[in-house]
Amino acid sequence: MRPGARSIVLAAVAIAATALVTAPQAAADTKAIGLYLGEHQNLGGAKWYFDKTETSVGRAEDKASSVWNDSGYAWVIFEHKNHRGRAYCLYPNKRVHDLHVQWLSFGDKISSVRRLADAGCAGYPPI
Repeated sequence: MRPGARSIVLAAVAIAATALVTAPQAAADTKAIGLYLGEHQNLGGAKWYFDKTETSVGRAEDKASSVWNDSGYAWVIFEHKNHRGRAYCLYPNKRVHDLHVQWLSFGDKISSVRRLADAGCAGYPPI
């Protein structure tokens, strides 16, 4: 190995080691906190993430079978676009593994979402 090549390899190893040590901290600092919709039960299949109120959930419309509120705010899921139709509130850190359960019957029906100002449901029925 050429003398200069050894220095380059050592520098590359040092940079890679630094990245491995700092990467988990960087990931923790940038963790997304919001509302997740899952295509299938238990957040299986495709997942869609929202960090703000949306009048339309776009490609996720009428496709979600599970939901997780991974935030400190309450979220409301709506049956139709523009926050219309049936609505249910999810308290912070609430997960619903199956929106198709008979008493709820909300699977494949979410079309818009609203993040509320705090952890309370503001009159919306909680799940």
